[in-house]
Amino acid sequence: VIWVGRADGLERILDTIANSLDAFSLDVHDLKCEPEDDRLKKKRLRVNELLQEHKVIVVLEDLDRNAEQIKLWLENAGPYANPKSRIVVTSRDAVVTGFVVEVERLKIDEAMEMVGECACRLMLRRDIPDGLGPELTMQLAIDTGGNPQAIRMAVGLINGTRNLAKARLADEDNWQMHGDRDIGRVFSIYAKRIWTALTDPARTVLTAMLAFPASVPVPSRLLRMASGIDDTFRAGADLAVRFGIV
Repeated sequence: VIWVGRADGLERILDTIANSLDAFSLDVHDLKCEPEDDRLKKKRLRVNELLQEHKVIVVLEDLDRNAEQIKLWLENAGPYANPKSRIVVTSRDAVVTGFVVEVERLKIDEAMEMVGECACRLMLRRDIPDGLGPELTMQLAIDTGGNPQAIRMAVGLINGTRNLAKARLADEDNWQMHGDRDIGRVFSIYAKRIWTALTDPARTVLTAMLAFPASVPVPSRLLRMASGIDDTFRAGADLAVRFGIV
């Protein structure tokens, strides 16, 4: 399985697939000197061949509705219309030709179970011995609308700040739209609260991670070099881990 987090560029997708299969025969340095259209065409043809030769599942996460270049590649496979491999696309609003499966939000009991699982994974009870409690667990399941990513962000926010109230949503947050939860707004609220709660070293570490492919584990030595900090790197990285964002 090849996972491409935040599928926001065709070239990055092609590079991730080729590098994961360790089969990029094209000279990357030569390609950089070529016009973008020619470079993409060669990479696209090579990756299409790889998907025919290998049997893999490629997951493109969170495809944007305006990603026309990516959708064009997905919908026009040419001679590779029946490859051995399969590409799975997740998206909030993009429409791509193929078999569309709409994933329903978690039911309340399933969402509550996931809240508990996230708390256990982050070892929340180390700093909050009494845990979340049934009332807050249910409230988080409701506030997040049963969205798995929102649940992870909410529990990470509590664990990182050691404050049970940090993930609660209030009326002034304007997180509802037409009587229902605006999940995009919920994401924005949690992301802003997490960023505000992070220390400068943690923000630096998180920013440095953007230089690496989301699907590839980053050795701490390389991340330390990319962040440009030394004495405070460990503390910043540990805090980012506590928030569950790395």
